[in-house]
Amino acid sequence: MNDHHGDTWWIEGTNKYLSYFTPKASILDVGCGTGEKSKYLVKKGFDVTGIDFSEEMIKLAKEQVPTGNFFVKDIKQSLGFENLFDGVFAQAVLLHIPKDEVVGVLKNIIEPLKPSGYFYAAVKELCPGNKD
Repeated sequence: MNDHHGDTWWIEGTNKYLSYFTPKASILDVGCGTGEKSKYLVKKGFDVTGIDFSEEMIKLAKEQVPTGNFFVKDIKQSLGFENLFDGVFAQAVLLHIPKDEVVGVLKNIIEPLKPSGYFYAAVKELCPGNKD
């Protein structure tokens, strides 16, 4: 669950992404897990909504980030948000999706993005010798 606790590789790219927004912009944290990145986004002054497939992760995120909004959602289906977001933040989430499902998932997660919004996706580098 916290196997990435202490990782800092994501901070520089995240800060660059956040520089495109005005204060209080709304950001959807896709695959928020326990809310570690959501907490960072909130501390930076953003209105954060987090989604994750796991009810347990959402429970933990709500505890860690009481000012955020968190929902159990499956990114393989339409997310069903009525409001649009200024940004969609998907860090280390697409690696959990089979390659033949990525296009459909991308459509689902950018569906609630405002036309003038910004999408952020971070994926892990393929290790030498791996074919996946």
